[in-house]
Amino acid sequence: MTSRILGLGIITYNRLPQLQSLIVSLYERTARPFYLVIADDGSTDGTVEWARKSGHLIVTSKNRGCAWNKNRALYALLEHSSASIIGLIEDDVTIDASGWEEIWIAATRKWQHVNWAIDEPSQIKYGKGTVQSPFRCFEFGGVATFTTRSALKKIGYLDTRFIRYGAEHLEWTRRFEMYFHNLWGGRIGAAPCLKGNLSSDFSQSWGDEKQFRRNRQVYHQLASEPWYRPWARNAEERRSLLREWKEAYKIYENHHIKGSKALVRWR
Repeated sequence: MTSRILGLGIITYNRLPQLQSLIVSLYERTARPFYLVIADDGSTDGTVEWARKSGHLIVTSKNRGCAWNKNRALYALLEHSSASIIGLIEDDVTIDASGWEEIWIAATRKWQHVNWAIDEPSQIKYGKGTVQSPFRCFEFGGVATFTTRSALKKIGYLDTRFIRYGAEHLEWTRRFEMYFHNLWGGRIGAAPCLKGNLSSDFSQSWGDEKQFRRNRQVYHQLASEPWYRPWARNAEERRSLLREWKEAYKIYENHHIKGSKALVRWR
């Protein structure tokens, strides 16, 4: 079997049509073989049923917010695949070109952690949006984030003290920035970002302003904590995530044992 260096986690919640469109375009326009896991935050629109019937690996449970849901995908890709490049992509992303992944893989290898540049020129400090000269941004979107396996082992997971929506991906990248300070050019607040043949229709957000303000406070409270964060902060979180993963993989394996064919098998 062809080696897969790329692992993709799709982050979703109650956006089945967008999810279906994204998965189709990923298989049509991604040149390299890849691992795929869907991280679902308690959807009630048929997402889970569709994904399982279609033979996709989907990790799901009750709604616990963006940080926990992204960790669902990260745990699967880091602990249960051999992918050296790990990307998180939100469900409302559009793949705009075949071979879209090459710039993301190259930039991630060079900079270790790369985000998607939002469509707001005032947030871009400098850069050309290329592998050698990525955009350097004050803030960036959680639309797509790519990280090397080795960097992820140093920095760890998103912090589950963030609930619902807002700032969790900024704090995660801040930790990479502290660790790779010299590699990134010694400039604070200048995270490498790309457009990279990806766009977003920015579907309705499930967050609200109150939660966003609360998460901003958490962001500042965590500023002095260590870079590394584990995938579970306590025994309850450990039990919960392991239970979610084991159930997801059992259903996935049973599906394939019965003879259904996934586009790419999870091994």
